[in-house]
Amino acid sequence: MGLKSEVFIPFNDRDFYRQSIQSAGANWALRARACLEHENCSVVHMTHTQNVTDHGEAFAACSRRAMGAAILTARRKRAEAHQLIVWDRVETGGVAGTDADRRIWASAVRGDAKPSHLIDVSDLSGAPKQPKAYTTPREKRRLAALVFGDAKNFSKLTESQLPTFVDRVMGGMATPLNLTPEAERLFSNTWGDGIFAVFASASAAAEFAMNLQAEMERLRDEMTAKGFDGPTLPAELKIRLGMHFGVVFQKKDPVTGTTNYFGEAVAHAARIEPITKEGRTFVSEEFVAELALDPDATATADYVGEMDAAKNYGKFRLYRIRAK
Repeated sequence: MGLKSEVFIPFNDRDFYRQSIQSAGANWALRARACLEHENCSVVHMTHTQNVTDHGEAFAACSRRAMGAAILTARRKRAEAHQLIVWDRVETGGVAGTDADRRIWASAVRGDAKPSHLIDVSDLSGAPKQPKAYTTPREKRRLAALVFGDAKNFSKLTESQLPTFVDRVMGGMATPLNLTPEAERLFSNTWGDGIFAVFASASAAAEFAMNLQAEMERLRDEMTAKGFDGPTLPAELKIRLGMHFGVVFQKKDPVTGTTNYFGEAVAHAARIEPITKEGRTFVSEEFVAELALDPDATATADYVGEMDAAKNYGKFRLYRIRAK
């Protein structure tokens, strides 16, 4: 029929085949390669680097990206997004696997997603197989939304303007953070004119971004109003935010003693912020896909285009966050 497919793989092919394909037998590996190398199939790798093995979060992030991408594609084509699952009806309760994907999709059906279609394979074998156990031996990982921001034209401030900047602009960042439910606020830190924040969900990060940009607009209006008392800041001083969603390490920082977040996803978010237009919030496609899974999200996104990331980090498909 000439239909095209898009397949999402959590990391490089070698590790993926070793963990998810080869254990089923050599014929399955041949079938998988035939499918992935078909001219109508395009493969999207969440990362090409070797990932940490036996962590379900990497597979969970990949599945969530695929499901969110399906919803986004359906929106663009004004079509419906459906989930087809091949399931043995074994409820694992884990973060990854068919059961987890089924539960995630069920929470999204109040939005653009339609109910799942089940292919029941529970009768194809005798005793049910034990679900794969993903371990977290030493290093804790989790899914998170990463936010980097800074103030455009900060370097042009005079010495006398810096106290006002710290009190009003950096202080203004605390307001939207405090509006975010405590359970969603995993980490935040500032330096100079920059901010790094970590949220449990893309929806919370998007809400924070919109509130922060609104707070900056309010501050600019206040400072340009007649009768403002105190040193004013340049009108072109605006906040730019870059955001990404992915898997991160959660570790205690040996210098500060606080829990911090590390990993490739953090670097990805950091490379988006420098190419973001001042006064805007640009996010990755992974972030938008995650946002699409939440029917209660107050934010949506418009496609900006494919842009070169900072420090030769590659090309990113970027979107602009705005209120629904």
